[in-house]
Amino acid sequence: MDDAILTTAKEIGDLKWQEYLLHDMKTKQYMDRIMRQKLQDLQKNCDDRRRRLLGNSEDEFQNTQESLLAAVSREHDQIASYINKFTQILSSFRHLNVPKTAELSEVMVKIKNKSLQFLETVESGGTVELEKVHQCTGQAKKVLVLLVQQVEQAKIKAAEDERRRKEDEQELKRFEKKKQEEARHIQRKEEEEAELRKQKQQQEEEEEKRAKAMREEATTMKQSQEDAVQQPMSSSSNPALNSVEMVEQVPVVSASRSRREMADSNLEMYSALQNLRKTFEEQSSTLVNDSKCSQYRFKLQKAVMAPLNTLGAVTGSQLQRKLNSLLALLGGESVEVVGGRVSIREHPSAATFTQYYLAKQLVGKSESLASQRDVLFGLAGLAVAIWCRNKDVGRLILSFLYLNCPYLALIRLTKGDKSETEFFKSLGYIIEDGNVEHESKFLDRMAGYVSLYAAIIISSPPSSSGSHPHGLEHAWKWLSSVMNSEPLPGITATLIFNFLDICGRRLMTTYGRQFWKLVELLNASFLPKIRTCGGDGGPISRLEDFLSQSLKTRNIREPHGFLGPNVWNVR
Repeated sequence: MDDAILTTAKEIGDLKWQEYLLHDMKTKQYMDRIMRQKLQDLQKNCDDRRRRLLGNSEDEFQNTQESLLAAVSREHDQIASYINKFTQILSSFRHLNVPKTAELSEVMVKIKNKSLQFLETVESGGTVELEKVHQCTGQAKKVLVLLVQQVEQAKIKAAEDERRRKEDEQELKRFEKKKQEEARHIQRKEEEEAELRKQKQQQEEEEEKRAKAMREEATTMKQSQEDAVQQPMSSSSNPALNSVEMVEQVPVVSASRSRREMADSNLEMYSALQNLRKTFEEQSSTLVNDSKCSQYRFKLQKAVMAPLNTLGAVTGSQLQRKLNSLLALLGGESVEVVGGRVSIREHPSAATFTQYYLAKQLVGKSESLASQRDVLFGLAGLAVAIWCRNKDVGRLILSFLYLNCPYLALIRLTKGDKSETEFFKSLGYIIEDGNVEHESKFLDRMAGYVSLYAAIIISSPPSSSGSHPHGLEHAWKWLSSVMNSEPLPGITATLIFNFLDICGRRLMTTYGRQFWKLVELLNASFLPKIRTCGGDGGPISRLEDFLSQSLKTRNIREPHGFLGPNVWNVR
């Protein structure tokens, strides 16, 4: 454009304008040179700065790129080695069914692809952050470690499965052995029961012989009486008196002998029950004294105590669950306890030990429950229901009641050649460090035992279990027998009060007028004897108030906590 203007100016002949344009063009060329110089300087400065940033030289820049490539290659090789190990482990332990292998393999493939991408970027002249490359290698290592852990867990699981398989085989062998031992035990038990039946039959025959002898003796004495009446006056100075004396002596001799026979029978039953208890104790000693079975024995004890320790105001369904648990244990089933499961089939003496321990603990818990009627009737209900299904446990319960409170057995224990300590112990007292327990504690314990005994008598068995194994007739027998014996200070009043407080209403509704005659006789004749024999006034006062109120209202209230016959009617 400037050349066109200059040409035009020349054509028009304007010299000043030409001079001006020439000057301007020189100035512009000068400025262009200056700008080109500055651009060159700027380019040089940029190149210098670039060289400083990259190592002050192109060679150093090239070396840096090579170092990066070497580092990325090393990381890639490390990742490749992890992948090879990963593949080898998968192949070696494929039979173990290692979990999560598919997920881990997928992650490892992604890591491999990412490593290849880093390597290709650097090989093409690009740059990557080494931190990211290191992270990729670390991830590959973590995946490999995780696979190793999964393999170890799979190996442990496989070993555990193998161990369990062997244990199951051993358990099966033990079970077969126990079945054989149990069969032998049942056979011995049947033989023992047959022997007991034989002994009982012999006892009945002996009693029949004694009764027959008594009848013959009474007949002989009656004939002698008649002969004496027919004798002449000379045969005696006063034959009428002789006849009266002989008539009066007959019932006295008979009553005395009857009481003697009843006492002998009670003592015989007491001894038989204590022998049964000792037999079970001896048979249980194999398990008790075996230190290797301490953990097993502890589980059996927990299986017994768990239902007994939670007997508050239970409902019928709760009581049924507790009964089912105890019956399952006694029946040889495996029951759940804290820390696992347990069965009496795991030891030859376990069944005997469990029956013995259950009876002992059930009776032992009652010694402090005279006033806790809810728990007391729960225990009594379980005792009756178990007694109906397992006669041995019932007899053991009765033997422990008689052992701890011999007054329930209707026997009179004498001192004989026993020491003072042994005699008090036989009466039910606890001896600690040679000291006899305080009378109040003794009476409280006896009240608990007699309360449990009375509660057992009036508790109803499940409808499917048949008749009561120790029913109300035993309450009448016990009360009348106590009234026919000499009272003891403190204990007699305590026993009668707690017994009637629980059993009284059932005796009243069952025997009616006969029961009130017995209560009137107790109040009029036996209570004065109790006052005369002495002892603490508390038990006597409670008995007096009870008898007075009962005779005044002709009614005895139902005991608190009584469960009633419908307690087992649950679905």
